[in-house]
Amino acid sequence: MKRISHTLLATAVCLAGCAPKEPAPFPVYSKAEKPYVPSPESRNAYDAYVLAAKRAAELVPETERRRNYTAGFKLKTVTTLGPVLDSVSRATNSDCEFHYEARSPFAGTTTGKDWFLIGRAIAWHVESLLESGEAEKAVDWTLVGVRFGCDLSKGDVEDCTVGYSIVELVREAAHSRPDALNPARLSRLSDGITAALARAGDAEAVLDNQEKAMLAAVQSVQDMYKAHDTSKLEALLYKDSRDAVAYLKNLKEADRPGYFDGFASEAKSVAHYCLMESKKTASQRIALAYPDKQSRPWKRFSQHFFAPAIAYLDMHDRFLAMTRLWAVDSRCRAAALRGKAPESIADLGPVALDPYSGKNFVYYAAGADFKVYSVGKDGRDDGGHSDDGYQPDMVPLGKL
Repeated sequence: MKRISHTLLATAVCLAGCAPKEPAPFPVYSKAEKPYVPSPESRNAYDAYVLAAKRAAELVPETERRRNYTAGFKLKTVTTLGPVLDSVSRATNSDCEFHYEARSPFAGTTTGKDWFLIGRAIAWHVESLLESGEAEKAVDWTLVGVRFGCDLSKGDVEDCTVGYSIVELVREAAHSRPDALNPARLSRLSDGITAALARAGDAEAVLDNQEKAMLAAVQSVQDMYKAHDTSKLEALLYKDSRDAVAYLKNLKEADRPGYFDGFASEAKSVAHYCLMESKKTASQRIALAYPDKQSRPWKRFSQHFFAPAIAYLDMHDRFLAMTRLWAVDSRCRAAALRGKAPESIADLGPVALDPYSGKNFVYYAAGADFKVYSVGKDGRDDGGHSDDGYQPDMVPLGKL
């Protein structure tokens, strides 16, 4: 009996040791949040912005949005969106607490596009007001657009792209009739832009949100692997992702944990790298390179989903430089129209700081004449020479 018992025990141990291991659990890299429900009664401007986007989508469906904007289409859009623009205008007088929700890159939300439509309509409204001689109202609406755009820049990089673009649109609209702005209006514009810039999202908050967005992308790819369905991934990335998708489809279960942990780890390292780089001036960064050049099977995915974090830093610098220049130029023009430009811009504070050099914008003044500009991305003072307003030096729009 003892011999049989020992034999049975040995067999049991062998079977236990030879039994297939349970597959490792799928880790959660990004947990889906409960959708935010905006309230019409909220004092948070963000709620009004979300509701405005939904209403804009109903009033002007994507199928009715053109690329060639005729005067008639602009007028119709501004008129149709009138109540939406009014709600956004009222909301910009309140503080905005941006409620960020990390979303899958395959979610297909149109909120950003709808916000951009609203911003474009605001810019068209500014143009129309200037053409009709209503310069005071044009300044009001210009500042609505700047506050709206700055508030939207508190989300992730995609939200920043929308917000920055809206500010650029209203800036160009306001410069369509520079002769319509007298000293008082220019001063009010400068003050309003400076105040709005204080509402804009800072790099640390934006990159924190972007890290969440990148991890949501990792989670989505893992979910597709788990469901054995990569069709959405292939549709989004096209031919460039063919090898990466093929590898994912044939990924062995034993290699799966290391694959996705590595993919997620890269998302975090890219976010950290960008955060560290954001603390430098653009000239200190010289050339911003992707931090990891080593080969890895998810390379095509990371290049697509993580690239916006890298691009954000240049985009942020450009936004700050051009918007601050706008505020400073407006202030100096107001004084110049009164007879004498300021002798210095040093007393203007942070709005006079060039993000490319870390010093004040280059400024010269003689009587009513003045010149103000940014050294631009190359960090070199080219005497205010600019081919297109943005390079090599950056100059206020309309001052070429």
